[in-house]
Amino acid sequence: NFNFHLNFYSDKNLFTTFKFDSIYEDSLNLLQGNIDDPEELEKKLKNSFEDKIVLIGGSAAGLEDLKVIPTDSDYPGALIHAVTISNILNNDYLKHPPDTINYLIPLLLILIIYLNFIFISNTAVKNTLPFFLIGLYAVFAFYFFKLDNLQLPIATPLFFGFLSYGDSLAYLTFTESKQKKKILGTLSKYLSPQVTTQLFEQGIDPTAEIGRKEELSILFSDIRGFTTLSESISPEQVVEILNFYLGKMTDLVFSNKGTLDKFIGDAVMAFWGAPITDKTHALNAVKTALSMKDQMSSINNFFSQKYNTELHIGIGVNTGDVIVGNIGSDKRLDYTVIGDNVNLASRLEGLTKNYGVNIIIGKRTFELIKNDILCRPIDWVQVKGKNDSTKIYEPLVSIEKAIPDQYDLVQLYSEALDEYRNGNFNKALIDFRLLAEKNSDKVSNIMAQRCEYLLSNPPENWTGIFKFTSK
Repeated sequence: NFNFHLNFYSDKNLFTTFKFDSIYEDSLNLLQGNIDDPEELEKKLKNSFEDKIVLIGGSAAGLEDLKVIPTDSDYPGALIHAVTISNILNNDYLKHPPDTINYLIPLLLILIIYLNFIFISNTAVKNTLPFFLIGLYAVFAFYFFKLDNLQLPIATPLFFGFLSYGDSLAYLTFTESKQKKKILGTLSKYLSPQVTTQLFEQGIDPTAEIGRKEELSILFSDIRGFTTLSESISPEQVVEILNFYLGKMTDLVFSNKGTLDKFIGDAVMAFWGAPITDKTHALNAVKTALSMKDQMSSINNFFSQKYNTELHIGIGVNTGDVIVGNIGSDKRLDYTVIGDNVNLASRLEGLTKNYGVNIIIGKRTFELIKNDILCRPIDWVQVKGKNDSTKIYEPLVSIEKAIPDQYDLVQLYSEALDEYRNGNFNKALIDFRLLAEKNSDKVSNIMAQRCEYLLSNPPENWTGIFKFTSK
């Protein structure tokens, strides 16, 4: 037994048809000799039927031999036999793969789509690959049909393909939404909402970052004498003051695209340039420091009225290569920065007490912001724990807001500092005293006192670098 599916041809005129009564009448007249040109008729009949397979059937509706086929609703039964014979003779009947292939194709498509959602991280690829695979399969099915009349399954694979895509998408949406809420909860503790949104738009998850070396800008700020203050007020007031102050400082970090690293008691540690790349990280860090300094006026107005006290802060900013990433144990990780440049930022914050200023920045930070922020050099120092010296600066104000007196201060202080570094302590002393008296400048007064000490205790092998032996 041989069973196959008929391949119905789209061309209805592929088979030649004749009216039976016309052929019968011509044949009868030929036999009876009632034709004027019998040779011509005989030739006509011979050309039409010689070596041909002839099928006789009815096409009238009343004969009930009109059938429904895939391409026609009124197809003569005799022509179905003609299609059958033609399919056999030309070997162009429809072919079907084995049942195992029919089952395997949709299963394989489902598997690939699920694996795509599991292992492909790129969202665009993850969403377009299923449609590409489904479309590619449809193209291949059409190609093999045209090539060898092979009828691959279409409806079932496409149905399960789209079903598995929808199922995967729904599951992914649910899990990603859950994960997003978790990450948002984590990120919101040290990143501004704007930066968090930008991270998701760029597909960056800092909580998954292992570690990398990057030039960043780091800020440390600390409240002067807070330990003494905390001993004179109640614990509830300590917490209330800290929460208010740290909240204001955090807002300033976030408003300048910073990352809040941690609170260390009353100290704030923040950095710029990660996880979002920021080419102006040094400028944003110094802007934050200046804003913190300016904010203290309104904060102290509030504290003086409510607690009869004021806070004073010191801020250090340094820029350099650090290691940034998730650091900690398997039970707790922090997205943070480590390295010598982080330690130097902390040391610079400590130096603000020694020089009587609110903010000190490092040399690399100054190089990156000097066209935007008016700064004055303070000193060349070697901090405790470091073998190399560094030039330190005090940022004063943005260039567009600077006034002539501030430019004069920077110029005159720089000249006095040059005299000091060259060992001309008498000239430096005079210049520093004039600045201290004219501008009520604390750092000039401190440098004048140092010049007096050095005049009384002349140093050997003076290098112009002041070495600190304590933090």
